[in-house]
Amino acid sequence: MSEGGTLGLSKAIEIARAHETTQAQLSTMADVSKDMKIKQEIDTLEKRKQYQPVCASQLRQYYFCGGQYDQNHKCPAKGKICSSCGRTNHCAQVC
Repeated sequence: MSEGGTLGLSKAIEIARAHETTQAQLSTMADVSKDMKIKQEIDTLEKRKQYQPVCASQLRQYYFCGGQYDQNHKCPAKGKICSSCGRTNHCAQVC
């Protein structure tokens, strides 16, 4: 940005305005970046909260897959086709 001897008042004002605009944009970008980091931290905490281990007494045995999961878990056999008999919604290990 070397304007040399041709720098007049109007050119100086134009450069100052461009600088102010750039600084405002950088500040906005920093705020957005900060907000995104906070959202990622919240998402991470929510995921951790969702998958907290439960004690064995709170687990239930699933008839269709043979696994033990908490009551909020979707059975992994749901929608699957048994490799043993070809029927849906159960696993070969419990067929």
